[in-house]
Amino acid sequence: MPGKGMAFTRMGPDRFLLTFQHRMDKRHILEGGPWNFENYLIIFGDIGPNDDPAIMDLNFYDFTVWIHGFSPAQFTLTLGRLIGGKVGIVKDVFPLNGMSPSPALKVRLSLDVRKPLLRGTKIRSVEGKEMTVTFSYERLGIFCYLCGIIGHMAKHCDLQYAEDFHDPGMNTPYGPWLWAVSRPRGSFLSSSICSARPPSSLRGRHIFGGFSSPSVYVSRPLNEAVSPVPGTGLADCGLFVSQSPVLPSVVLLLWPVILL
Repeated sequence: MPGKGMAFTRMGPDRFLLTFQHRMDKRHILEGGPWNFENYLIIFGDIGPNDDPAIMDLNFYDFTVWIHGFSPAQFTLTLGRLIGGKVGIVKDVFPLNGMSPSPALKVRLSLDVRKPLLRGTKIRSVEGKEMTVTFSYERLGIFCYLCGIIGHMAKHCDLQYAEDFHDPGMNTPYGPWLWAVSRPRGSFLSSSICSARPPSSLRGRHIFGGFSSPSVYVSRPLNEAVSPVPGTGLADCGLFVSQSPVLPSVVLLLWPVILL
């Protein structure tokens, strides 16, 4: 609950306006996300006095992404910004934490929630050595194991209604390895078209727990680098870069992404 109070106004289907009495409460909401309700993502957007909250673009949201595949000696803030910039808009890069259960670069990014999650990419050093880096996401919430888009489970995915659809069974192209959480041994995939909900004992925990085997890359191959980037030691990965408008801070808009 906000420390100094908050007004709540419904603006339309799945869209609400929150007005805070104190800027610190609003700052906590903006910087402390992503936030989930019943494990579904809630998108918050900062709006200005001349913006219309009924039509405001709420397609981008900030996530903390873990980048795996480097030795600790290779970790630099420049490296984090370079790779993170191929995934989304880089907001911050965090130094390596010696207490982390698995060495990884942590990057705060603005991502387009309409697009499939990126599982990783291939990069190439200036010496021509190719390597694979993989991604996991803090507080990811529910997403589809078939299409990789946030907001619905595989059993509700439109892909399974296509004439050429073949049930991948347990070998879905996406899976729980994309959550940056620890999990017990074994799998909590319960069916061939499996649920994208982590166990209740793991919700809210932000510890890295693993990443995918090569088999999950079959249906959506990683983007392969083709030319070195001078001075960086890495090649251009060819990933999308989202663009999010910078809006003045007055009130806050939220939109729960609940697609059933």
